[in-house]
Amino acid sequence: MNARCLFLGLAVMAALTIAACDDSSSGAGPDPVAEVSSSSGDLDNAISSSSVTDKGISSGGGSRSSSSVSGKNSSSSVVKSSSSFSIVDWHIPCEGGSGIWEIDDEKYVCEEGFLVPYIPPSSSSSSSAKTYPYKDKFKEDSVFNEEKSYGTFKDPRDGQEYRTIVIKTGYVSVPEFEVFAQNLNYGTQIKLGTSVFDDDKVERFCYDDDPWYCEHYFGGLYSWSETFGHPRACDSVWTGTTPNCPDSIAKGIVYESDWEDLQIQGICPEGWHVMNETEWRAMIGADESAYRATSKASNGSNGNGFSALFGGGGYDDDDGCRFDNIGKYAQFWLPMETAYHRARVASFEKSSWDYISFPKVYGLSVRCVKDYTVN
Repeated sequence: MNARCLFLGLAVMAALTIAACDDSSSGAGPDPVAEVSSSSGDLDNAISSSSVTDKGISSGGGSRSSSSVSGKNSSSSVVKSSSSFSIVDWHIPCEGGSGIWEIDDEKYVCEEGFLVPYIPPSSSSSSSAKTYPYKDKFKEDSVFNEEKSYGTFKDPRDGQEYRTIVIKTGYVSVPEFEVFAQNLNYGTQIKLGTSVFDDDKVERFCYDDDPWYCEHYFGGLYSWSETFGHPRACDSVWTGTTPNCPDSIAKGIVYESDWEDLQIQGICPEGWHVMNETEWRAMIGADESAYRATSKASNGSNGNGFSALFGGGGYDDDDGCRFDNIGKYAQFWLPMETAYHRARVASFEKSSWDYISFPKVYGLSVRCVKDYTVN
């Protein structure tokens, strides 16, 4: 974005005078309160008398101006503009209020002094993630690499079909393996923040408590214990140490490397297992990022057809119970326990990937790999 375009946008915003209507005093619906003209002459004149300070927009005299965007305490105030500039990238200042501004067919609200996209309230009071723009702009037709030859697996438990892909690797122990090309989406949906669970069922979260995400390749989000078929009590203790979590996830583990090749079915269909560390490493190889394994819908190349989506997760910690990181991270559970309440995760973003440790109660994604014999 060049400087002239930036100042054009700022100048237009500086010219806005908003008189938000108070719908508590009238039965009428929301009315547009301003129409902004974007003729080049008016904009050029505005630029000559406006500048930007660290606190917002000021007039040519250098003093701070009161013409930053402002709204009164009304949820129905709307401003329409015929201009075609992007708001958020320009950090446009505003002044309080709970109004909604419609600018170039996009809705914005004032948060912490600047305009940000308006997000309709989540269906879950526990969710604080702003997911609507991501969902609205998601390109379903770019999830898979149609130049690849995908297989199909039908889960006999619920009849759901998944695309599968054979990944060729440079590993002697795992020269190739067949894996789901989309996240597992099996089980009963529950809301994030649920405190009573049924260990006789597989229970999953859907991002933002919205089944749309589960149904559109992002799949379910599962706690660590759910992922590996253990009681929920195992999310807060070492497996095999209490009556509520009596079975160890893996017996006979001596060295840390022993965890890497485990084929644990968990909540995957019979004949399949939760993708393990060796398989992740073999697929990504020596690459610094998982770009080749990331779907074009999440700005990767999807060169190997794995089609990973940055589906974020459901988190419950000191910061509260929330969904977050949609469009930022793809995070998948691994078998290895790293503490009584934490376990290993394969996590990657646009420019890097790594193994990290997360609380077991988090809701993360799961990929299933077809069982095979290790060479």
